[in-house]
Amino acid sequence: LPALRILNLNGNSLTGYIPPTLGMLTQLEKLSLAFNLDLRGGIPSSLSNCTKLQVLDLANNFLTGGLDDSLRLPSLIRLSLQQNNFQGRLPDHLCNNSPALSFVDLIDNRLSGSIPQSLANCTSLQDLLLDINQFTGNIPQELSALTSLRSLALSLNLLSGEIPPSILSNCTMLEVFDAGHNKLDSGSFSDTNMSTSLVLLHLNRNRMSGRLPNTMSPRLGYLNLNHNSFTGGIPDTWSSSLCGSIRLVHLGWNMLEGKIPSWLGNCTNLFYLDLEDNNFNGTIPPQLGYISALSSREFRPKSIGNCRICPSMAFFLPSNSISSKSANGLRTGLSLRLNKLTGGIPHELGNLQGLQVLDLGNNSLSGPIPPSLSNLTNLELLGLYNNNLSGTIPSSLSSLTFLNAFSVSNNNLQGRIPEGTQFSTFRPDWFDGNPGLCGPPL
Repeated sequence: LPALRILNLNGNSLTGYIPPTLGMLTQLEKLSLAFNLDLRGGIPSSLSNCTKLQVLDLANNFLTGGLDDSLRLPSLIRLSLQQNNFQGRLPDHLCNNSPALSFVDLIDNRLSGSIPQSLANCTSLQDLLLDINQFTGNIPQELSALTSLRSLALSLNLLSGEIPPSILSNCTMLEVFDAGHNKLDSGSFSDTNMSTSLVLLHLNRNRMSGRLPNTMSPRLGYLNLNHNSFTGGIPDTWSSSLCGSIRLVHLGWNMLEGKIPSWLGNCTNLFYLDLEDNNFNGTIPPQLGYISALSSREFRPKSIGNCRICPSMAFFLPSNSISSKSANGLRTGLSLRLNKLTGGIPHELGNLQGLQVLDLGNNSLSGPIPPSLSNLTNLELLGLYNNNLSGTIPSSLSSLTFLNAFSVSNNNLQGRIPEGTQFSTFRPDWFDGNPGLCGPPL
């Protein structure tokens, strides 16, 4: 079929190898063989004869071998090879052979070596997705020349060194920067001027330290810096730059300290706040009970665009002593566990009717459990363990029909445990360490 321009065999059960004879289709503009799952072998070098090919989509197969430096596709715009078994280095001449590339998706392969500086020659590149590989070395500073770049996804590799500040400041169209799960250090990150277009910043599970940056993008919606070694407090300057846009904040498992800012209650779109395992002290600001997005029981968080470009957006419920249940998709939540918080639980938290996770465990909270928490009708997890709470467990909590994990262990509670509905399914150890409690399941 020498006149064929489009060949789309996506989503079938084709097996075997990609025939080298496809290189005879010199008029071909789009070749899509994705989601066949069992196509094997490599990419035939004969495809270099398809000089008009603009889209090559071979994602989600079982293709192997290296990416051949001799493959020349001068008209190629979109290259999607995600979820295969390609290995070896990313060719240095990729952008010389295909200078028109605007979309490169190599997620979830076995590519290794350094990220080529020559990628900066793909001057039209908008999306560079290299997650879940074995890339090593530094993030090339030369990538800051890609002024059209919208998404740079580098998570789950073995990258080290600092994040070139020029990438976060010079790439003025950059919306997604995901470099979580690497070995990156801070460098001058604290002093970086972020691109004002940035919507998602994920640098979780690295080796970053120092203070948090004073300035953030006014469009930032998703911030994940957990499992690092950041110190100091949450900058008050964020109150003016972030509150209108921020939806999710993951700052858990760092070394942050000071008071939890009350201005977080003014962040109208915030649906997940994770500050767990830090050194925050003082009381829980009652203003957190007035976050608009969480005040409606009908609220459901929405993902950012196509979450294929940000794999670490697959969040989980807090992994603690009462639940390890994974969350399929995004959850609404407030996790302040493993800090040094004191005082009572603000009754205002009962306003957050859209909340699904509330974990205040491992602090030094005192006073009673507010009956207003029974207003949280979407609540699935309530963790109040390892505090100094007193009084009784409000019987109205038995009306929370979605609650599947509830722990008040190691407090000073007394009286009879509420019966019926969800409480009849709870484990005895979720009530241990309260000598004054009685009734099933104790």
